[in-house]
Amino acid sequence: MNKKSGETASLSQEICDRSAFRSWSEQAFLSPEEERGRQTTCRLAQALDVIIQEELTPPQRQVLERYWFEGEKLAQIARELGQNRSSVSRTLRRAQKNIYGSLKYAVLALRGEAQEQEFSLAVSQAAKVLAARGQPADTMGERIRKLRAQRALTKKQLAAALCVDEAAVSRWERDVELPDTSALMHLAQLFGVRADDILFGAGEPVRPPTRHGSRAQA
Repeated sequence: MNKKSGETASLSQEICDRSAFRSWSEQAFLSPEEERGRQTTCRLAQALDVIIQEELTPPQRQVLERYWFEGEKLAQIARELGQNRSSVSRTLRRAQKNIYGSLKYAVLALRGEAQEQEFSLAVSQAAKVLAARGQPADTMGERIRKLRAQRALTKKQLAAALCVDEAAVSRWERDVELPDTSALMHLAQLFGVRADDILFGAGEPVRPPTRHGSRAQA
């Protein structure tokens, strides 16, 4: 009798958990404006990747990627390439000029009329998304940070999606604390990956990311 009661209670809890998960997955945690901004940043990152690969010369690409994505100083790049700093600086300026000239029209198409400051911010945000591809993913915290950055989400937005505080996300990403089972399940659903990919790595998304923002897309 006790065993049967226990099984019934367990089944009821499982049904309740599944219902709660479905309810969670159908909710929106970004406003329509925030979701448009996130999608725009991701699209600009794709455009930026094409420009870097197809519009820059090999020397420009090499210098830009080391400066933007690897965070190296111009002096370090010049030393390792056997060039003087001014030459490397000129190469970087040419690369950035080519990128800004090509990406300007994409920004105008996706965001409408933008001021110079807003344009620079848009390129910077897109570059961060693109740079996330090369970030280390050796620990669970690094994998969570990389997945979040690749999807143009802030810590605050991810925290809102998971109903936790921003400090919790920060602790996860610094490997100070592990997400609990519920949070892990929600992270996998949100990022469109398997839970094992977050736990152990070595996997690509198995489906498009879900529940990134408002269901009412513009």
